[in-house]
Amino acid sequence: KAVGTHVAWDELLLRVQEGATMFEHELKGKLNSQVELALAKHDSDRVNFLLDSAIAASIVDKANPSIRQAADAMAEKQLQEAVAVGELKRLKGALVAAKRLNAIHVPSFAQAVERYREVRKLPQGWDLQHMVLNREGNKMVSKLEVSSSEGKEVFQKLLDLTHRKVYTRDRRGNAVPDRLELVRVTAVTNDDLWADYMVRRETLRRELEADPGDFEEYQVDTAIGSEGCGADGEGAQLQEIVADLATDFGEPLLTCVNEVFLFHGTNAFAADRITTGDFKINLAGSNAGTLYGRGIYLAENASKSDEYTKPLPSGERHILVCRALLGRVYYTDEKNCDPRTCEHACLRGRFNSVLGDRKKCRGTFREFIIFDEEQVYANYILSYRRVSAPPAAAAAAAS
Repeated sequence: KAVGTHVAWDELLLRVQEGATMFEHELKGKLNSQVELALAKHDSDRVNFLLDSAIAASIVDKANPSIRQAADAMAEKQLQEAVAVGELKRLKGALVAAKRLNAIHVPSFAQAVERYREVRKLPQGWDLQHMVLNREGNKMVSKLEVSSSEGKEVFQKLLDLTHRKVYTRDRRGNAVPDRLELVRVTAVTNDDLWADYMVRRETLRRELEADPGDFEEYQVDTAIGSEGCGADGEGAQLQEIVADLATDFGEPLLTCVNEVFLFHGTNAFAADRITTGDFKINLAGSNAGTLYGRGIYLAENASKSDEYTKPLPSGERHILVCRALLGRVYYTDEKNCDPRTCEHACLRGRFNSVLGDRKKCRGTFREFIIFDEEQVYANYILSYRRVSAPPAAAAAAAS
């Protein structure tokens, strides 16, 4: 009886599948006929309505010539109009519509991409077509792995030359690793976040140009390397590498606004969320604490940011390499400073960031805190593993 029931269910499932296939063929035929009629009558409203139905049924493909013709024509028309107007929202809408219509091959698509780049002031090196095709929700975002060995070597050197083997209580009893070994580098291009960041950078530049009082330029280890790390001359080499990294990605770093690269340790899920949607100040302190107020905590040493990472089952951890606008820096080397004082210096006062110098007062690390999300752009995701020498090797090295 059980076998018979099983066979009956298989037959029923087969009939349902056959019925669905027949319905799809009938739907394609009807839509094709209706689209042909609407095209002949030049009824663009009707064509748009039918294309929406075709998209919903996932049948905008080459097997449906009339639908394909209508989709291409509609996409081309919208793209041409958007390019002519040059308005940002219109361009983005036309690009997204072309993607939904599977019409990125039409002549005006590439032209609209370049017009969007021009209006949005996005770097030339960004792959906008990839960003359009791989949107995350309403975000134009691309996260591409850096595949070249030379590119990976740059980031491994950045980790090595900023690694200081110094223990702090934030490690909660865990040993400081000897090295952070790079596994993967992912470059992040996010048009909304980059545009907000660049607008804030220009605003800050004008503010400091008009009133340079209390401004002091700061050097960070991500630009010159940590003292005692690497061979002689590697610090200067790192400075050149980082400068090229910034320029190749989009824009040179602006020293007049204290623009620097800094690290932010996190977990895999948060790294993805931050690079898609931005830092969330309301979540600040969930990992790093709030010693200097509720802000975004950044570090110049990879070994400091490593303290706040959480591993995947594979052992991989994640650090973000961020462009940061420090601007006018509120410096403090107090062991027990008031977090509200730090916040008010930036949120109510004339300062743009806080530098908490725990290296000076505790012998550990300097921390950089920013209270405006638009002053930080998460540029790269570094996936890595902690590496520690075996106890015997470590003892031999110490002796």
